[in-house]
Amino acid sequence: MNHFSAPHVLKALLTALSVSTLIASPAQGETLNTLPFDQVYHMMPHNSYEYRLGENSSPGLGLLLDKGYRSLEIDLFNRPGSNNDFVSHEGPGSRNSCKANSQNGSLNDCLQNIAQWLSENPIQEPISLFLDLKDMPSWNVEEFVSLEKNLKEQLAEAGLIQPQDLLNWTRQHTQQSFNLRHNIANSGWPNSQDMLKLGQIIVFYTAGSPEFYQSIIESQTSELAGFPCPNVKRAADFSAKGKFTGMNTDSSHWVVCGNVQWENDAQARAFLKAARDNHQINHIWEVEAELDFDRLTDLQKALSYGAQFINRNDFSQPEDFNGKVKKRGKLNR
Repeated sequence: MNHFSAPHVLKALLTALSVSTLIASPAQGETLNTLPFDQVYHMMPHNSYEYRLGENSSPGLGLLLDKGYRSLEIDLFNRPGSNNDFVSHEGPGSRNSCKANSQNGSLNDCLQNIAQWLSENPIQEPISLFLDLKDMPSWNVEEFVSLEKNLKEQLAEAGLIQPQDLLNWTRQHTQQSFNLRHNIANSGWPNSQDMLKLGQIIVFYTAGSPEFYQSIIESQTSELAGFPCPNVKRAADFSAKGKFTGMNTDSSHWVVCGNVQWENDAQARAFLKAARDNHQINHIWEVEAELDFDRLTDLQKALSYGAQFINRNDFSQPEDFNGKVKKRGKLNR
């Protein structure tokens, strides 16, 4: 029996084409580092701070950077009254690998991992650090401002790219408004080379309601250390012409990133298209029981829709699926 019938071959070709429309190699003379920041996708180790815990005494984040990852994720629990918060997936006291020869690393240990690695290694693109804020009721404006102050202090030497820095860049290059969201939608992001002139690390905050981030933006405004990345409720949340659901117009001006829970294919496709069309950053994670970004078919589907920062869990298998998916790659816009 011939298992390669015309319908099956056609279906396979269409699947391949649908993926290739949004995953492409850089054009001749073009590299990932000359592309705008929003046109490059990243594989991101979920719970990055747990990498190789117990197998190697070296801090885990440095090991991941050695392996070529440029996007990391840290879960953060607020430690009231202290700017050195807990790093853990389960809660304070759980172990992580940010401190050599220890299972009890803190946020500062993780930040020092990154800063130390940067002091010893040249880079061609900034490191993206996603801070996932856990146990949101414990975070208030005062605690968050303390976190931001700590980030500025710990990452001062390495160079922290702040929202105001990006706004200044867009105004210098486009002479547009003081609305960062509007400017980015119209002119796009700087490429890696220009980003590195602003700093070597860019921080995004995930989890937390839009209302929470509005209170933060209203208290910090131009002093923000990181970029709010609220949970997206509708595709229009990525539109530069409107405001983010749950936020007022002025606060929405500072939002250029959305945190997307993949609920179903139609929702994800619509959300990520809106993000692409408005040059917004998207961070995506799955909630479907049958969806798994450690499975090649699901990962390729996410990339074909335009997923940019993608959480991966299982690194026991070949990380690039034998060359099929790189740690970083180009998304066609």
